Amino acid sequence: MDPYLLLAVAEGCEPGIVTALLDPSVEPDALLDEARAAASAAPLREPADVDATDAHDASPYRLELPPRVRRRLLAPDLEQRAAHWLQLAAQNGLLVLTPSDDRYPELLRECALRPNALFVRGDPGALAATPAIAVVGSRTPTPYGQDAAQQFAAGLAHAGCAIWSGLARGIDAIAHRACLDANSPTIAVLASGLDRIYPSEHAELAASIVQRGGCLVAEL
Repeated sequence: MDPYLLLAVAEGCEPGIVTALLDPSVEPDALLDEARAAASAAPLREPADVDATDAHDASPYRLELPPRVRRRLLAPDLEQRAAHWLQLAAQNGLLVLTPSDDRYPELLRECALRPNALFVRGDPGALAATPAIAVVGSRTPTPYGQDAAQQFAAGLAHAGCAIWSGLARGIDAIAHRACLDANSPTIAVLASGLDRIYPSEHAELAASIVQRGGCLVAEL
């Protein structure tokens, strides 16, 4: 089982101590091995938990994992829950990408607080398209803002830029549609899960993004 996926399941899809410890130079197996070694060396104690900031500044080879974190990493059903995630993703037509997957975004891989798992619908190759630029803005733009966003996004798309946005109402949707009109792939990053598109009126836009060679991506 992919150790990054195990860490994602243990963490619960949100930033925390495990993610903070997992500097790009640290292999995910190191944290799992540390939890196993600590558990075999001594019973779980109850010292005060360190916070994520302290964890990120410390070496994972010297820091004793907080007991509640160690329990999550050593949960006997951890692999079973990870397998369930993969099953649910497959049922919803999603890919699950971790930093061990070559399709995981390279620049994101270099970030200290990168997600341990990404859920993707569509062509994951769009995540690697360069040059890339994010276009985001107000959900209630003025008429001038709408026109400016459309012109900027269309110009960038025609120039060969892959545009990332958030599928939200307003500027985000304008940027995505400008890419589709220019026959350029676009990437929508959703704050919600991919099993239910939000806002619901953008379900057709989301489907068009996937059909036209782009993708939807989320941490949930």
